[in-house]
Amino acid sequence: MNETVPRGFDISSIMLDSLPFMAWLKDESGRYQQVNRFFCDYFGMTKSEVVNKTDFDLFPKEVAELYRQTDAIVLSGEDRHYFESCFKERWTEEYKEKICTDQGELIGIFGYARDITERKKTAEALLKSERSKAILISNLPGAAFRQYNDKDWTMTFLSQGCFDLTGYQPEELIDNENLSYNDLICPEFKSDLLKKWKEDVLVGRKASDEYTILTKSGEVKWVWEQSIPVSDKDGIFTESEGFILDISDIKNALKALNASEERFRAIFEEAPLGIAIFDAKKSKATQVNKKFAEILGRSVSEILSLSWKDYTHTDDIKPTLHWLNLLKQKKTNVVHLQKRYLRPDGSIVWINMKIVMFQTESGKSQRLCMVEDITEAKKRDDAIRYLSYHDTLTGLYNRAFFEEQQQQLDARKSVPISLIMGDLNGLKLVNDSFGHSAGDILLKEAGRLLQSHCREDDILARLGGDEFVILLPHTSKTEAAELCTKIYEAFERYNKDPERRTIYLSISLGHATKTNPNRSIEELMIEAEQMFYDTKNEKRELIRNEILKSAKVEFERKFALEHTVLPKKIRLAKALAQALSLSQAKARALSLLVEMHDIGKLTLPSEIQQKSLEEMSRAELVEYRKHCDSGHRIAMAIPELKSIADAILYHHEHWDGSGFPERLSRDEIPLLSRIICVLDAYCERSHEEQQGLTQVGSACQHILKHSGSKYDPAIVNALVLIDLALH
Repeated sequence: MNETVPRGFDISSIMLDSLPFMAWLKDESGRYQQVNRFFCDYFGMTKSEVVNKTDFDLFPKEVAELYRQTDAIVLSGEDRHYFESCFKERWTEEYKEKICTDQGELIGIFGYARDITERKKTAEALLKSERSKAILISNLPGAAFRQYNDKDWTMTFLSQGCFDLTGYQPEELIDNENLSYNDLICPEFKSDLLKKWKEDVLVGRKASDEYTILTKSGEVKWVWEQSIPVSDKDGIFTESEGFILDISDIKNALKALNASEERFRAIFEEAPLGIAIFDAKKSKATQVNKKFAEILGRSVSEILSLSWKDYTHTDDIKPTLHWLNLLKQKKTNVVHLQKRYLRPDGSIVWINMKIVMFQTESGKSQRLCMVEDITEAKKRDDAIRYLSYHDTLTGLYNRAFFEEQQQQLDARKSVPISLIMGDLNGLKLVNDSFGHSAGDILLKEAGRLLQSHCREDDILARLGGDEFVILLPHTSKTEAAELCTKIYEAFERYNKDPERRTIYLSISLGHATKTNPNRSIEELMIEAEQMFYDTKNEKRELIRNEILKSAKVEFERKFALEHTVLPKKIRLAKALAQALSLSQAKARALSLLVEMHDIGKLTLPSEIQQKSLEEMSRAELVEYRKHCDSGHRIAMAIPELKSIADAILYHHEHWDGSGFPERLSRDEIPLLSRIICVLDAYCERSHEEQQGLTQVGSACQHILKHSGSKYDPAIVNALVLIDLALH
């Protein structure tokens, strides 16, 4: 053999290096004397680096210790040669053999090692699989089976789950020992099932069926069976195997679910709330109930075709998106909000909405939205809020709102801020003289004029009574003063307007400005108030005169007849004063009375002012008679008229006590009242004579006819003599 091997070649080394696994030779002390190439490659070392090293030089201590022990087993002569070990998560199988010379002298240990990691994994997986199958079959909630495909479908295997399923032990049904499994199938299913199974086996088709069985205890159970035909070596389907599961709970749950779904559908459709389900990733509803459609004033199909943004008020889209984003990020579990929906006709419906997220069985995120129409409630709330912050007479903000804004502006400390305070002049006089209805008109008109001079950010409020205040953010003292001037000019223009609605409208204004952020608005009010009080005191006399003048003008405008006969009545009054020997004071008072005795008529409702006594109803006559009291009240409020106040009150009293308001008679009636009573009757008839409505001389005839009843006889005689002298 040596003759066939070239010189310089070691045949044993060549053979060792050709092996596809590690091979080595150790001496008795465990030192490596020879290793093959595969061994060296494994460690990344050369042969010279490995020789004379021990396992403790090459492997971790615990692995080296294991190799030392298996070497000792081989050296002891024990009949064990194969060993397994694991290093670096790789399994190896080592074969070790003690090597001796022909003379029996120990040379060392020869060994080789093969990587069996994959084989180990396969074996373990197979073992695990078999174990899992056994555990699976033994723990199935039903029964695994194998059966012959004969006429009785004879069971040859049933798992232990058979007992829980049927109440019978497997051995009672295997080989049809006591009865066959088919005997348990309820009659209404049995015939069709056996026929179907035969067809399935014939074509090798998997069978999947649901049916009921009668258990040993007499309980009816729903089961689901799945089986597949198994062929023999000749390809004939002689057997089938599969499993049977108890699905009674599922069936009952489905039945309950169907009932629940029906109830949900009924509740969903008939709910008094609007309910809609939206896809969380889209903006369209997938389901809405009738109430939801009713609230929107749209059909269900129309809503399903629209994005929720299409029927949401533009101003409410952004806030809604904000809340939906919080819901999506799970920063909140539920969203409550009030928003506006738009109906097709453009009308707005306010809704209270609640939104929650939920997931379908498939894991799809959806939003459940419940809505309630709160339009009417919103209107009521807005009305209540309006009333709580507004003056009911003028519609301006009230003191409560002003004080709230005052606190906010003080807290912001923004400057400059100006303030104008206004106080109506003569309101008490107008209220006392012409009634509170006239004063209310005064307040309304003043509020309207003030409002017309306010900017969008200005705050105008009626503090109560005759006081108004205007808060002017970002307004200098100069600008506030200029605004006061414009307001005064507007009031003057109003009083010159023949279409004005009041007797006379006048206001005193004061203004103040803060440039120091720490100064309060309350301090501004005190400063502005002092300013307008000074102005008010200066104008007090002027205002009374203007109101009186305005009252005269108003009286002339509304009672043209009285104004027409007034010059003649004044001339006659002077003549009567002389004829009756009245003092100069009484004569002057009589002239003033002629002009002002019917001033109380201005307080009468306009519909009564335009009627004659004959045209008035009984209720209107009662109202008409109140003008005497009103005239007296006006006269008492104006110093210039106080002297004739009583004469105004009693100028409709009659000599015989048949007049009003107190049914006085004869000398109980003030002289001036008796004079004006006769003078009014005479002048009214004289005017009718001039218009050709009555015959000449009827004025004297009338007062003579009622002399001693309605009229004072002495005054009648004096006036008749004056009339005769004039004619």
